[in-house]
Amino acid sequence: MDKTQINRILIKTARFSGYVLALLMMLYFISGYGMTKGIMDPVLAEKLHDKWLPIPFIIFFILHVFIYLKFTLRRWLKDEKWTNIYVIILSLVILIFLFYLYFL
Repeated sequence: MDKTQINRILIKTARFSGYVLALLMMLYFISGYGMTKGIMDPVLAEKLHDKWLPIPFIIFFILHVFIYLKFTLRRWLKDEKWTNIYVIILSLVILIFLFYLYFL
């Protein structure tokens, strides 16, 4: 694969993760509203809001943000190797930090 095909795949992945994030945000709003106003089962709403939704949200958020960060840094730095290294290290550090906060 050449760079243009890889870039197309990355952009499609970032867009897909953006759509998933929009869906997850709607589910967050519904479950939060369901907990406070009683429009759905409070136990289910609490599990959805506190246990099930944060993990895919964190994963898709990091995927969405850091793909576009990679393109932005590549425009600024003009060096693809260091841009990739920076984005991978930064995304792994943030992912580990968020999972550490979530699970402990």
